[in-house]
Amino acid sequence: AATAYQILANEHRRMFDWLRPDLFTEDLVKHLRLDAVLLFTVLQLAGEWQSAKDHKLIELSKLLDDELFVLAADVPSPWR
Repeated sequence: AATAYQILANEHRRMFDWLRPDLFTEDLVKHLRLDAVLLFTVLQLAGEWQSAKDHKLIELSKLLDDELFVLAADVPSPWR
């Protein structure tokens, strides 16, 4: 992790808005750990995701396919 930080800090410094070190408190660690536990609990309660039964995902996919078809129709093609 230290090596990755050094690369980011030295070579890519302007790509990030760095947080002040005093923000990383024990209280923050405690809250982040609790958040992680709660998120894993939600995942366990929800069970395994089955994309074939996810009706919202299916409708979104159809919408995107239709939109991409419309966009592609506007692009000039040498084969038309």
